[in-house]
Amino acid sequence: MERIYKSKDVEFILASEIIIDSAIAHEAEIILKRPTWANPYFQNLKTRINTASSFLGVDNAKQLREATQQLMAVIIPAWEDLSTFSINIKEDFKRNPRLQEILTTLGFKAHYKNVLNEDQEATIELLLKFSTNMNAVLQAEVTTAGMDPALIARLMGYAGTVGSNNVLQELAKANRKGISAAGVTEFNAIYDLIIAICKISSNIFKKNLEVKEKFSFAKVVKRLNP
Repeated sequence: MERIYKSKDVEFILASEIIIDSAIAHEAEIILKRPTWANPYFQNLKTRINTASSFLGVDNAKQLREATQQLMAVIIPAWEDLSTFSINIKEDFKRNPRLQEILTTLGFKAHYKNVLNEDQEATIELLLKFSTNMNAVLQAEVTTAGMDPALIARLMGYAGTVGSNNVLQELAKANRKGISAAGVTEFNAIYDLIIAICKISSNIFKKNLEVKEKFSFAKVVKRLNP
């Protein structure tokens, strides 16, 4: 069976779950424009997605969903804190020749460009390098220049959590099984429904970019596995 989606099967399931949760969260606004999607439409589709995930292998699918949820719960605030650190360090040291050396030491030179594209692996590499190289001397230097010590502490704390959760995610991906023709047929049918929700909801929220992006299938998949 040929898949009508380009992502991996497991990414398709995870992205569909995230999108349907967004639809449920914004159900009131959506059904004003699309009354036929009134409750229990989204809830029924969520149940269908959960049932379809069994084609991946029940245990493996559950493990992957949990590992990915744990990873994203940490990595999303890490992106925000890395952005804050980057802006502040560049301002605090903008006339100091130490700036480029600090950015290199902490991993920003090598990895931050990809972090801006929400690359999970680059984020993990940057956090690990930051945690390893942010010694007491460097921490005193940047905090004296104006950096928030609590921000540094959060960034150092992310490294272990993100690293361990990423291992769980990759193990779960490695252990997943192939799916049957019946599974592909069901996935294709669900994909059609999800894409309809994405297109219509994107139009409904066209003036609210933050919400609109929650209904971009490609962007949701990218966040799961850049």
